[in-house]
Amino acid sequence: ELLFEAADLYRKAVDADCSLEEKSVSWYNLGACYERIFDLYAKKEYFELADKALAQAIETDPENGDAWCKWATLYAT
Repeated sequence: ELLFEAADLYRKAVDADCSLEEKSVSWYNLGACYERIFDLYAKKEYFELADKALAQAIETDPENGDAWCKWATLYAT
């Protein structure tokens, strides 16, 4: 599935040498991808991966409003 390929690419992106804001966006994208996979497969491991990635996005840039919203949505499901 393409979502798993996307997750692999986003995992590589978080290791790239870039600004904290760009790194936060990469973590957000990874978390959003895992959230979608969790929505489709309802496996706890994907919830946990999404949770960790979104938490890292927020830790990297606490002003990343998209990450805060996505994190709240993840917990609301």
